[in-house]
Amino acid sequence: MPKDTFLNLPPDKKQSIVTAGLDEFSRHNYATAAVSRIAAKAGVAKGSLYQYFADKRDFYFYLLDFAADAKLDYITRSLDLTEADFFVLYKRMLLAGTKFDLEQAAYSRLLYNAGQEKHHAEIGNAATRLLERSQEYLKNFLAAAQTDGRIRRDIDCDLLAYLISRISVSIGDYLMRKYNFSLLSLIREGTSRLPLSETELENAIDGLIACLRNGLERHLLARQSD
Repeated sequence: MPKDTFLNLPPDKKQSIVTAGLDEFSRHNYATAAVSRIAAKAGVAKGSLYQYFADKRDFYFYLLDFAADAKLDYITRSLDLTEADFFVLYKRMLLAGTKFDLEQAAYSRLLYNAGQEKHHAEIGNAATRLLERSQEYLKNFLAAAQTDGRIRRDIDCDLLAYLISRISVSIGDYLMRKYNFSLLSLIREGTSRLPLSETELENAIDGLIACLRNGLERHLLARQSD
């Protein structure tokens, strides 16, 4: 967590430190990212960063949470929270998440890079940390859908959130393989469009949702038990 000395900085100075950190950790993995380069880009002394954060690990996790919060907030603002159908909401989440990745390069490069991190002695598994954030986010919507009887209640909500959060990552991997592109390369190039049409993207997501809907909708379970 940031120290009070960081929280009390003027907004422009805080932003310069965050921007420098995002740039460094999105270009290098945790082990090779350098605090000295971050300090130089932010225009502060290297020792100053340790007045703001306990150590490199503390700053890294702050940035991960900062970027993840920005993405989840972006997704939430794209949703119609009065929508009763979980699958309609989930489709909108996937589309909004893709749009965020293309529009917010600094954040998405860091999140993508963290998702590729191997287990490290200082930070553990950063990819798992991010997936757990996604899992908790989805769990809120799944729990509401179960409470309202819109999806099956006989499947543990934690299990559903775990599986769907992992599937959400996999659909991106599937699209990259099918259409032969790298999302990270697009982000680095500043490209704001995927190399596939909106129809192709929606068809892939609709196919995924059809699989989920057929397994989770409550009426199918009721029909099976008749």
